[in-house]
Formats: sequence, C-alpha cells, structure tokens
Amino acid sequence: MIRETLKKRPSKIYEASSGNFAIALTLLSNAYGIPVRIYLPKNAPESTKKLLRLLGAQVIKTDFESITPEMVEIVKREAEKDGAINLNQFESELNPLAHYLGTGEELVKQLREGGVKPTHIVLTIGTTGTLWGIAKRVREVEEWEGIKLIGVQPAVGSKIPGIKRIESRPKWLKLANPDLIIDVTEEEAAQGVIEIARKEGLAVGMSSGAAYVAYKKIAETEEGVFVTVFPDSIYKYIEMIEKLVKV
Repeated sequence: MIRETLKKRPSKIYEASSGNFAIALTLLSNAYGIPVRIYLPKNAPESTKKLLRLLGAQVIKTDFESITPEMVEIVKREAEKDGAINLNQFESELNPLAHYLGTGEELVKQLREGGVKPTHIVLTIGTTGTLWGIAKRVREVEEWEGIKLIGVQPAVGSKIPGIKRIESRPKWLKLANPDLIIDVTEEEAAQGVIEIARKEGLAVGMSSGAAYVAYKKIAETEEGVFVTVFPDSIYKYIEMIEKLVKV
C-alpha cells in the first residue's frame, strides 16, 4: 500500500486505524519523510496514542466507539479537503492483495516445507484484508482441499482493539466466506495473552489472544492441524490487560 501511495508523491497521509496499521504506517512514512495524521476510535489504548505521538504522528481522537464506515468516510473527506492521501485499509484492494502475495504465500511455503497439511485456519476479523487474502491463497493449494476458515470476532459487549464484529460490514467478509465465526470476550482474549506469554514465551497482543482462544474453543470439538496468525504485540495493551486479568 505504501509503495503504490509513493507513486502519487503524497505530501501527507491520513488514515483511520485502531493501532497496529497506524504504527506501521507512521514508521514507514517517517522513513520517506511523509507527515501522517492518524484518526483513532475513542477506545484505543492510551499507550497506542502515546506511542504514535512519540513516533511523530498527529493523533486525532474521535467519538466513534469503533471504526465504522461513517468514520472511514469522514477521514476520506478530510484527506480530500486537505490534499492528503488516504490509504484506506478498509476499502483498498491492495490490503487483501498484500496478504495474498505476502502473509498467505509465506504460510503456504512454511507449511509445505515442514510437510504440514493444515485442516483449519483461524483468523481475526478486522478489515478482513488478512482474512480474505490468506483464505484465497490457502484454498488454491489442491492438497489442502476442504480446509476450514474460522473467523474470530469480539463477543457482544466486548471491545478488542484491532478486531470487530461482522455487523460493522467489513468489505471482504463475503468473499472470504468463513465456515464458522467464533465470539471471544475481551477477558478471554486478555487471559489468552497471559497464557501464551507464560507457556510459549511470546509477547503477543489482544488480537492474538483472541485468535488463540478461538483455536482452543474449536479444538474442543474438532481435531486437526490448526494454523493462526498473531498480528500484534503485548506492549500497547499493558493497562488494558492489567484491568482484565488478575496477575
């Protein structure tokens, strides 16, 4: 997405994000000397806001509980008004393409080299770019025919940064066509983060904790080889996890 944006010679970039994409975008944009303005939902962790400011991004806190189509449209209009470029991870076809050519291809290569035949792919539902890009790639592998795609969303009333419920109408959900969608509470996700850290020595974040919990839930009733993606790290969520889990 950045490579294509650079072709337009942007003077500044505006983007809506709950955190992970914003941090990566800010770091890459810094490398190319492009100012960045990030629009965050109001439930974004304080550490995310602080980190983005430390990295040099202009941070705009909105009144949206999560990133909705309405919030995305506001950012698009603001960018157009100010002559900025909006990458728009929620609608740009470059999003799933990056995961088809990148993450999905990487998974296929690693699993084939290891002689592993997966039966389930467990992925969180965010923009659904990851979900669709990876699903499209793994379904092309003939010997993996019948592989199940499991989507992960926050349970009703829970807020897990980086993932959202299907009612938010993510663009590529229908194309990905998950076989099953599993609900995970924020408390379960936080507990998953702690469990992974203490058992595996991996400092993953809340989206990753949710993916892990969903895997455990489906594995209670189905056998197989499960593959998932841990898309974030623990450091932005320390305060949130501390409130949700007794440590």
